[in-house]
Amino acid sequence: MRTEAQTVYQKALTFLTRNEILCIHDSFLKLCPPGKYYKEATLTVDQVSSLPALRVNPFRDRICRVFSHNNVFSFEDVLGMASVFSEQACPSLKIEYAFRIYDFNENGFIDEEDLQRIILRLLNSDDMSEDLLTDLTSHVCAQGCGGRGAGGGGSGHHRKPLDGRQMRGSGGCTLARKNYLQFLSFLQDHASLPGSPEQ
Repeated sequence: MRTEAQTVYQKALTFLTRNEILCIHDSFLKLCPPGKYYKEATLTVDQVSSLPALRVNPFRDRICRVFSHNNVFSFEDVLGMASVFSEQACPSLKIEYAFRIYDFNENGFIDEEDLQRIILRLLNSDDMSEDLLTDLTSHVCAQGCGGRGAGGGGSGHHRKPLDGRQMRGSGGCTLARKNYLQFLSFLQDHASLPGSPEQ
């Protein structure tokens, strides 16, 4: 049984309202083993993926990968995930987690392989021709890089990958923060970002 103090404490640590926390708590309890105290219980990735907010999201496996620990979710993990996708969460936090979700191969970059997988999922297509996928990837790169190659000119297919470190302002990176934001804006024009209410 949770206390009001626990709710207030968790509200202070998240972007969620009291009612949102209680709603998530109720959903979490429904999936927990009977009689299990919620702070000691964990949910599997499959259980969390079945939640209405994630069930039809094309990136649900990546979202679960990023927010779970050892492929299980504690109540705090579920709260953290919901907090990031809350309308009240700050844009910089959403951008940071969106990058981690889209970094399929987890190499610290959004590279061509990642872009192709993003496109295939957004279009719900597994049988797209290689030429069409290459053209779409080049188009996304052009939009994300402000219409220019990462090297500063030209429109060839070979562009440097988008580097997550740019968002933290480190030197020697391949793409400016504003261009990463343009990349996300381009994706938003074609499909909602992972975890958005529309999905």
